[in-house]
Amino acid sequence: MTTVPTKPKAPAKKPAAPKVRKDIPLALGVTARDKVTGLLGIVAHKAEMLTGNIQWAIQPRGDGEKVPDAMMVDFHLLEVLDEGVSKLLPPVDDTVTVRLGEEVEDILTGLKGVPIDKITFMNGCVYFWVQPKMDKKTSKIPESKMVPHSRLKTVGAGLSKPDVPPPAAAAPPAKRPPGGPMRRAPSMRG
Repeated sequence: MTTVPTKPKAPAKKPAAPKVRKDIPLALGVTARDKVTGLLGIVAHKAEMLTGNIQWAIQPRGDGEKVPDAMMVDFHLLEVLDEGVSKLLPPVDDTVTVRLGEEVEDILTGLKGVPIDKITFMNGCVYFWVQPKMDKKTSKIPESKMVPHSRLKTVGAGLSKPDVPPPAAAAPPAKRPPGGPMRRAPSMRG
């Protein structure tokens, strides 16, 4: 019996890496990639911090059984690959009047404090992490609480200066150092 020589199989070609799209702005719902880790996913929410840093939650695809945790990535480390689901999202909520740094009160619970983070989700919901002042009796700093913007009313200037308009979210400050380690989302606190 003679054996017929077989040709070795050609290695499977890897799919081409998606091209960066500079014509599509970084926004909720777009497909983006972290330049450092290569993490690829849909931009699920945006976090604006009192420090001026802006981070976006990148939600990777699941395998049909498990959904991986989203990761927070600084804005300057992301590149947009396509429109993703951005065209399916509701318009940006223009009724948000609260600004980071102002003194606010939750009209439902009476919680008073300063908004330190603003979180905007893909579904249009806008929440603020409100940091109450230190309890003078116990010298303890209370935990910050996440409150929907619709329950907050401004009660004072807090840390903000009333005569200075808020920074434009679309124009990031030039040459800002990175904002710190990436965190898991949505449990950004505690």
